[in-house]
Amino acid sequence: RYPYQLSGGEQQRVALARCIVTEPKVLLLDEPLSAIDAKLRKSLQARIREIHKELGMTSIFVTHDQDEAMSISDTIHFMREGIIEQSGPPLEIYSHPQNIYTAEFIGNYNILTNSDLSSLTGSKRRLNGKVAIRPEAIEISLQKPDPKTSSYTVRGYISHVLPQGNIIRYTARCSDVLIKVDVLFKETDIYNVGQEVYLTISQKGCIPM
Repeated sequence: RYPYQLSGGEQQRVALARCIVTEPKVLLLDEPLSAIDAKLRKSLQARIREIHKELGMTSIFVTHDQDEAMSISDTIHFMREGIIEQSGPPLEIYSHPQNIYTAEFIGNYNILTNSDLSSLTGSKRRLNGKVAIRPEAIEISLQKPDPKTSSYTVRGYISHVLPQGNIIRYTARCSDVLIKVDVLFKETDIYNVGQEVYLTISQKGCIPM
């Protein structure tokens, strides 16, 4: 078939094959999956990673999709305006972002000022700077949990519910601060808009920025 007769996924696979057959030392992929539907994108991500391992070829994969970067990379070089902000394995970058720009891109972090965190929790943290908190690291419950020295407890009200497949993202309004919380979907544990809840935030999960 002629190129114009191929689907987007077929064109991308042909382009990849044409690059590989020349046995280059470095394979550069500049957002190769951006125009492909989600299901096919997942399949091609896995296949590209398999090819990378099979051939032992250095591959540079450019993407603006944080999920794609996390799933396909051995090492992520996070760039802004041509400067590398942070480099490291995916899990390290996700767990320990070094600045707010990285945290906001890579993991949907809650970014709070230390002043807001102190007023919500009554802690005596320093008042300058900010902290990043992963939404999946926050526990949510209807009953006020027993106090723990290693965690903060915050009361709030559900203001928004966003189903995301196997994850439900809740937004809780705690005083004037909105906090995102990600939990696994369970039909028996669904919170409704306006419901009063308690959030438990681990002190270790508050990453200083």
